[in-house]
Amino acid sequence: MDIEKQLKNVAFGGSWSEEILVNARFNGALIVIANAVVECRDHDVRTPELHEALDYVREKINKGPELASSFLVAVGEVNPDVREQSAGVIFRNIKRWAGG
Repeated sequence: MDIEKQLKNVAFGGSWSEEILVNARFNGALIVIANAVVECRDHDVRTPELHEALDYVREKINKGPELASSFLVAVGEVNPDVREQSAGVIFRNIKRWAGG
């Protein structure tokens, strides 16, 4: 059962349940982006799932639009060494701006 369904079953939801959901969604987006960093050396990771995760970053963190755009540029880099290194740097910046 996903977390949204679980929280709908809570009798007295409130703001804490919304915060849990936001955190779960953001953590999910970070996992997708982290996996893209690991895989980008050998694969084209510009999938709809990655775009969705980056859209979430754009909406939820300060500097999100710039970081998401930079990440897409990084994973499109021709040189695999540069691609992997650049994506890793930007991912760490995304985490830093998100407070992590």
